Amino acid sequence: MFEKIVKNIIKYIFLILFILILFINICFSSINYFCKKEFLNSNVIIVSISIGLLCIGYFIKHKTKLFNFKCHSNKFILFLTLILFILEVYIANNIYFKTGWDAGFINNIAQAIAEKNNDVVINSSYYFSHYPNNIIITLLFSLIIHIHTMIGFIQPGDGYFGIIIFQCFLFALTGLLIYRIIAAYTRSNKYAYLGWIFYVVLLGLSAWYVIPYSDGTGLIFPVLILYIYQKLDNQKLTIVKWGLIMLLSYWGYRIKPQVIIILIAIIIVELIKFFSSSIDLKIIKKKIIVLLTCVFVGVFSIKTNESLVHKSGFILNKEDNIGMIHFAKMGLNNKTNGVFNQDDVDYSMSIPTEKERNRRNIEIIKKRLNNYGISGIAKHMVKKTLVNFNDGTFAWGAEGHFYNEIKTNVNTTVAPRLKKIYYNGGKYYKYLSTLEQMFWIVSLILLLGIWFSKSNDNVLFVILLSLIGITIFELIFEARARYFIVYVPLFITCAMIGLREIMNFRIKKEG
Repeated sequence: MFEKIVKNIIKYIFLILFILILFINICFSSINYFCKKEFLNSNVIIVSISIGLLCIGYFIKHKTKLFNFKCHSNKFILFLTLILFILEVYIANNIYFKTGWDAGFINNIAQAIAEKNNDVVINSSYYFSHYPNNIIITLLFSLIIHIHTMIGFIQPGDGYFGIIIFQCFLFALTGLLIYRIIAAYTRSNKYAYLGWIFYVVLLGLSAWYVIPYSDGTGLIFPVLILYIYQKLDNQKLTIVKWGLIMLLSYWGYRIKPQVIIILIAIIIVELIKFFSSSIDLKIIKKKIIVLLTCVFVGVFSIKTNESLVHKSGFILNKEDNIGMIHFAKMGLNNKTNGVFNQDDVDYSMSIPTEKERNRRNIEIIKKRLNNYGISGIAKHMVKKTLVNFNDGTFAWGAEGHFYNEIKTNVNTTVAPRLKKIYYNGGKYYKYLSTLEQMFWIVSLILLLGIWFSKSNDNVLFVILLSLIGITIFELIFEARARYFIVYVPLFITCAMIGLREIMNFRIKKEG
């Protein structure tokens, strides 16, 4: 009874939250806000068409036999995954460029580490003192650059492209995992293949894989954690799986802090299940073993991270750590609607100690909240919601010095045409961005199909809590559509579950 009540609360919090988000995207998308993108079709048109197609699909499913075909092939997805990987590498080779902002900086330092240029590494210590979360990904990229330089596979002299190939592999593999999770949950390959198609449009061919950074590398972690968690049902290698979940959660957090949200969601779901079940000594013993395993893996990972940081060559000042309170302050900036603000960064960096920095930033947070008032904070949250959710390109091209160094075309036929599709100023980019926006808005609509779900499945509630968590996180802290990339696989998975619930819903006839 306790489990059912709590899970119903989670379900309705999820529904209320995403009904509000969809309402804001439909009704307020015409207002001005930071990082706003224009698309060929308005959200009203997209929603109208989507509802119409859903009605037609529902009618066809229940009034005809067109949707009654069986799709049994699980092997074909492996072929599609390989094709997607090859296609991504091919596109990347034709359109890739070296970007600026943080992504460009850490790649330059990764190159310096690979070349053992200690002076550059030491001089970059100030940056990593402020943003220590980027140390591990920098070390990982330096290793990839070193390996790629030795192997010389495509663009042999450019270690930067080696990271892009690595991310192409992660993007392709993520699509396979989405397919597996949806197929196992819905017991239908049709929804799994449709989910894969949504993924290909939103991320598989979005070109975010050509930006070597934590968004692309971190993409694999939440969906892989969810995949392993789903496999706990078969009761095989349980301790190993929990150890892997903890390992992936920690190192995922070190690459992209938002990854930790899915671990928090899993812990909440497991606690709900534990407290709603009868006391059993065997179960308690198993839980203790799992807990000890996770603690051991966690401690081992922490010590390994400390050792890697120590050997990295960076000379860090812990007092310079900019901290989460800074990002909460920046999330309340009305000049940029909670997006990155250089003045806020400069202010935080000008304060020499962490304690004093946190104290002053808390004062600014209180002042901004008082200045907003209830109506002001509501308007601010509407604009932050639009920044976060009204961009199916996930802020492609929105970062500073995005196209910092464009490479010479590898050929004169395909490369210029692809750049017209993928580059923001390209002749055909508006069609790609509108297609991505359409699939993103449709995904948000399909999430609401969870309304019809009566499932008590733990995997579903891990997904719901994860999506609630990432949404609240981005509403509190710095806003940016890009920060949702690592959870897009879970959005798509939830959307396909919602679609299945809509299609399976039958209106009860009276009498």
